Amino acid sequence: MTNFNVTRNGVDVYSGATPLALIKNEGLSSVNVRDMLIGNTAGTIGETSVIAILIGAIIMILLGVIDLKIPASYIITFAVFMFLFGAQQFDINYVVAELCGGGLMLGAFFMATDYVTSPITPMGKIIFGICCGILTGVFRCFGANAEGVSFAIILSNCLVPIIEKVSIPRAFGMVKEAKRMNKRIVHDALILTAFTLVLGFILALVQGITAEPIDKANKAAAQKAYQAVFSEAKSFEKYDYDVDEADKLVSDAGYKDTIDDIETALDSNKKTLGYVITVTAKDGSQGSITFSVGIKNDGTVNGYSITSISETPGLGMKAEEADFYKQFENKKVDKFDVVKATPSKDDEIEAITGSTITSKAMANGCNAAITYFQNKLQGGAN
Repeated sequence: MTNFNVTRNGVDVYSGATPLALIKNEGLSSVNVRDMLIGNTAGTIGETSVIAILIGAIIMILLGVIDLKIPASYIITFAVFMFLFGAQQFDINYVVAELCGGGLMLGAFFMATDYVTSPITPMGKIIFGICCGILTGVFRCFGANAEGVSFAIILSNCLVPIIEKVSIPRAFGMVKEAKRMNKRIVHDALILTAFTLVLGFILALVQGITAEPIDKANKAAAQKAYQAVFSEAKSFEKYDYDVDEADKLVSDAGYKDTIDDIETALDSNKKTLGYVITVTAKDGSQGSITFSVGIKNDGTVNGYSITSISETPGLGMKAEEADFYKQFENKKVDKFDVVKATPSKDDEIEAITGSTITSKAMANGCNAAITYFQNKLQGGAN
């Protein structure tokens, strides 16, 4: 049996969010770029030490195994994209952190350069690298997850046949053949465009057909969540509130969450029992988490019910399990604090092992709901 005796600060194993997840959810200040360069940080196998990856890449380039065109065009395009469209535009430090985080360096030098799936023409390699860089930037900036290298490379692989057709060098004296080639390229492009338009029309048609059933399903899920956090209520009535005012109130209290909906919980006599406040927590480890929080008129939190979550299975997804969410039930507190030890007070929540970020996201979302309740709803509807 292999025995690893190396420990860090007396800890055998450390689990936490990757630098990319921290940057996406908590900002640049939450990571150390120097640690990302040398590998003194969390991450999946093969992506933590940029220096080690670059050493390997230099060796492969010197041996002639890797052509620099693809990784160079990939990295430069990605850097420019993030500089212009990233979460912190025109910030060099942010761009460097994004370059050092995740699988970008590994993907650029050792995945995108795969002989079988990458172009063979010189110009095609540059175009391929540019496609990878743009797609990676799009996924990281606008996608739900922090990473996007693998998806970008796979999608760019699908474009390789077209890229090679466009980038084939013209042979000397082959003008007629080149003209025929250009006609074929235009022909193929028109077919691809027509196919895309037809597919877009089909998708739009399907979306139109399914929109109403999806809307009904979403409303049913919301009602189920309301009932889960206010079982004694006989009905729920939408509460009219100022969205901008609510978001500002929550932001001023130090939370990144948004108030999406407020429902008044009513008994059989239409008397107000409390409120169900639906919150979207923006600081989950893998994306936003939407859930409803039930709060009685006296400020007692009934609990929460999740309607949308995409956290890591076996870790963040445990926020849906009773062992964790029951800690929030029937608590009359001003705010919840996440701790890593056994809670000693009502306002303390024991973090999910290996998923402190998700635990804090859930606590912060509940705190945002409590903040709005205390400032705008305390004592019943006005």
